[in-house]
Amino acid sequence: MKTFFSLFFFATLAFAQSENWIPVYSDEDKSAYINVTGLNAYQEGDIFVWIQEEYSNALQMEEIDEKIYKVKSYYMISKELKRYSLLDVIYYDEDSNVVKSYSYEHKYDKPEFKYSSPILKNTDMEKILAKCLEVIGNTKP
Repeated sequence: MKTFFSLFFFATLAFAQSENWIPVYSDEDKSAYINVTGLNAYQEGDIFVWIQEEYSNALQMEEIDEKIYKVKSYYMISKELKRYSLLDVIYYDEDSNVVKSYSYEHKYDKPEFKYSSPILKNTDMEKILAKCLEVIGNTKP
């Protein structure tokens, strides 16, 4: 299992070298994008995707002193179960400097623990999954 995550980490770094962000949705408060570089590799099974959210008004978080204007999050999404888990999150200030980051370890194989959250109808994550499926040419969840 550690070998998988090591390989997965290095593959993630390689993909980060050449990012290609496309819009998913936008409103007056927030815009969201997905990095489509390497996304077509996820034809079967789970989808691993970076999501970038940009905010017109700064976010305030209790555990972060700086104002947050951009957040990049790395998700593992189960197309079959319509569930997802957050793997990494990076918070940025107004000048795109990293102010805080977190990584979450997932040691579980059981789906109810591996994917911590359901994808609910009419949510941002449902839009993100739909855009991922559109990009990889797979309209079946």
